[in-house]
Amino acid sequence: MKDAHQSSFMYIVEDNEKLVGFLSAKREHINRIKHSAYIVIGIFKSYTGKGIGRRLFNELDNWATDNGVTRLELTVMKPEMV
Repeated sequence: MKDAHQSSFMYIVEDNEKLVGFLSAKREHINRIKHSAYIVIGIFKSYTGKGIGRRLFNELDNWATDNGVTRLELTVMKPEMV
């Protein structure tokens, strides 16, 4: 039987077609840990303090709830401007 839950989540935030932030999550497929997902977030420093992270995590929370994910493992990345 195929699992109806989505195995991944990706949200990208742009400003005038320029990437300014993202949040992604990948859930596990093994039965004993499929309730968990590994997440990565990055927001450019010049866009911090504008509520972007909060909105990204709200969307992630909705996805996790809808897909039976009860454990999130976070890695934070600090992108550098090129």
